Amino acid sequence: MIPSLIRTLSLNFDIFSGIITRLEGLRMRGLYPLTVVFSGLLFLSAPAAAQPAEPLSATSVQDGIAVKFEVRRLPEGSAAEFREGDRVRFRFSAAEASTGGNLPAGQPAGWMIRHESGPPLSGGQCTQAASRLIGGSLLSKPEIDLNAYYVLVLHQDSTISVVDPLFGFGNSQLLALIPLKSSGYDWTLAGEDRLFVSIPDANAVAAIETATWKVIREVAIGAKPDRIAAQPNGLYVWTAYADEPSGVAVISTADARLVARIRTGRGPHQFAFSADGRFVFVTNAGSRTVSVINAQNFRKIRDIAVNGRPVSIAFSALANRAYVALEDTGCVAVCEAKRARPVSEMAAEPGLRQIRVSPNGRFAFVVNPPKNLLHIIDVSTNRIVQTGNLEHEPDQITFSDNLAYIRLRKSENVLMVPLDGIGTPGEPLRVGDFPGGQHPAGQANHPSPADSFAQAPGEGAVLVANPLDKAVYYYKEGMAAPMGSFSTYGREARAILVVDRSLHRRPSGVYEADAVLPRAGSYDMVFLMDSPRLVSCFPVPVQPNPSLPSHLFAAPIIVAEIKPGQRFKAGEPIQVRFQVLDAATRAPKADLSDLRVVAFRAPGSWRYQQWARQSAPGLYQAEFAPPEPGEYHISFECLSLGLRINNPQEVELYVEAASPGGH
Repeated sequence: MIPSLIRTLSLNFDIFSGIITRLEGLRMRGLYPLTVVFSGLLFLSAPAAAQPAEPLSATSVQDGIAVKFEVRRLPEGSAAEFREGDRVRFRFSAAEASTGGNLPAGQPAGWMIRHESGPPLSGGQCTQAASRLIGGSLLSKPEIDLNAYYVLVLHQDSTISVVDPLFGFGNSQLLALIPLKSSGYDWTLAGEDRLFVSIPDANAVAAIETATWKVIREVAIGAKPDRIAAQPNGLYVWTAYADEPSGVAVISTADARLVARIRTGRGPHQFAFSADGRFVFVTNAGSRTVSVINAQNFRKIRDIAVNGRPVSIAFSALANRAYVALEDTGCVAVCEAKRARPVSEMAAEPGLRQIRVSPNGRFAFVVNPPKNLLHIIDVSTNRIVQTGNLEHEPDQITFSDNLAYIRLRKSENVLMVPLDGIGTPGEPLRVGDFPGGQHPAGQANHPSPADSFAQAPGEGAVLVANPLDKAVYYYKEGMAAPMGSFSTYGREARAILVVDRSLHRRPSGVYEADAVLPRAGSYDMVFLMDSPRLVSCFPVPVQPNPSLPSHLFAAPIIVAEIKPGQRFKAGEPIQVRFQVLDAATRAPKADLSDLRVVAFRAPGSWRYQQWARQSAPGLYQAEFAPPEPGEYHISFECLSLGLRINNPQEVELYVEAASPGGH
C-alpha cells in the first residue's frame, strides 16, 4: 500500500514520512491513512466581521473539488461576530466544482490552531501543520480538535476525569478533572452537550456542560437521587429516588431545572423508555409494580402488577414492549404501555439481575449472577431460546455493533458473545473472552450501577473501566488481549462514558461538529479528507468578548524555585517547588486538585508525571528522579484554571552523570 501512496503524493518526502509514521493514533479512532494532494485557490466569501445572522464561510477549490467551510453561532442568527467563549457549529462539505454534485462519504479530520502573526496558512504551511497535528504531539496540540472522542471516568472521590486517549494508551492526556459536591452514583448524557450526574449525599443532580467540562447547575431533588436516564429525544432527564414518598423527578436538559416530580411505588427504581419517547416505564421493586408514565405531560397512566420483585428493565423497539427481570421469582415479564397487566411471562430461575436488549431490538439478554447463567430471549416469540453457563457471576451486559460484552463479578476476564451467532433454539452459546485487567472489573470499593464498558466511536473496540486496577483498558475486537490502557491517576474507575466530538456526516452530506471558541486571536481551521484526498486551511478570526472577565482566558502564572540552567545529578530526586498565581490579581491560587507536573527528556521518550501536593496555600511541590544525563523540561498543567500542558511556562534544567559510586 505504501508505494502506491508515495506515487500519488505531491508532498516532500520528510512531510510524507511524518504523516505516515504518525497515523496510528488516528487509525485507532477510525481515521485511516491519508494521501494528500494540494492545488487550487482559496476564495473567502465573508469579511472578518460577519453580518448579523450570517455565517463565516469560505470555499477552497482543489483539483476540481470545492470544499465549503462555515462557522455558525449557536443559537443560529445571534450576534454579528465570532467572539471568545461563543458556542459555534463548524460545517464542511465537498462537491465537484463543475457540477456541484456531492461526493461519496469520506472520513474527514479537522483542527483549529492559533497563529500569532502573518497571513493565514496556505500551500506548504498548511501541509506542515497537518503533519504536526496528525502526529498528536503535546507541543502541537490544537485549540479545537474536531476528531476527538473523550473518555469520562466516574471516580469514588467526588470527581470525574476527562481523558483524551489519542496520545497512545498509557500516555493519554487528562483534559479536565470535574469536581462534584459528593461522590456521584449514576450518570447519563443528554445528547453530546450535557452530562447529568446523580449525587445522593448532596440530594442533587449535577448538570455539566461538556463543551467546557464545568458544572453549570446543581438541581436540588429534595431526596437522595440514584438511577438517572435521558429520554430518547434528549429533552428531559429522569432520576429516581427511594426516599419516601418514593418516585421520580424530571429535569429539563435545556436549562437544567426541575420540571416535575411523580410518585410511583416503593423503590429502588429502574427506567426504560419507549422507542418513540412517549412513555416511561419505572420499576418499583418494593411495590412489585411497573409504573407507566406519559412523558409528554408527566402524568402516571397506570401501575402494572408483576409477579415478583422488578430489578431491571429494558425496552425493545422491535417488539414495542418492555422486558422486566423479576429477581425473587426468576421470571421475565413482558409489559405494554396500554395494558394494566403483563402480556407474557417467561420462567427462568430466581436471581435474575440486569436485562438488556440487543442493538437491533431482536434479543433480550438477562444475567443471573448467583446461578452463573445468561439467558437469551427472542422477542418475536417471547421465549428463552438459549441459556449459557458462564461461571464467575455474570452481572453486567454491554453491546457493541458486533458483540455482547459480559462483565464478571469474580473474574478479571470479560466474556464476548457474537451477535450473529445467537437465536437458534437449543444451540450452545459461542463465548470468547479477554483479560480486562488484573482484578475483576465487577468489584469495587464504591460500586456504581452505571456501565463499566463503552464502545469506542467508529471502531470495533471497547473501553473497560477496572476499579481496583485504577485503569481503563482498550480492547480491539479480534485481539487476544487489550491493546493498551491508561491510568486513572490513583482513583477508582467506577464507570465509564464516551463523548464523541468528531465530525458527523448528516444526510445532506454536510459534516458538522460543535465547539466553544477559544480566547481572541487569529486562527486557522485545518481540514483533511481521505476521499477525495485533500487538505485545506481556512482563517477563523475570534474577537474579544467584553462581557467575559478579562482574565478568563488568561492562564495562571507559575513561579518555580528551580532556576533555568540549574544542574542536577542523574538518579537523584529533584524537588520541584512552585507557586501558582492568578493572572489578574497575582494572588496565590490555593487548594488546586488538578495541578499536574510533567517532566520529560529532550530528545527522547522518557516522560514522568505527578499530581502536585500543596505544602502551603498557593505553594505546591512534586518530585522526580531523572534516569540519565541530559536536558529535561518541566511543564505544568491545571485545566480548571485553563493552563494546558503545552503552555510556554516551562522550566528547563540539565542533568549530569551521577558521581562515581553513586546511584
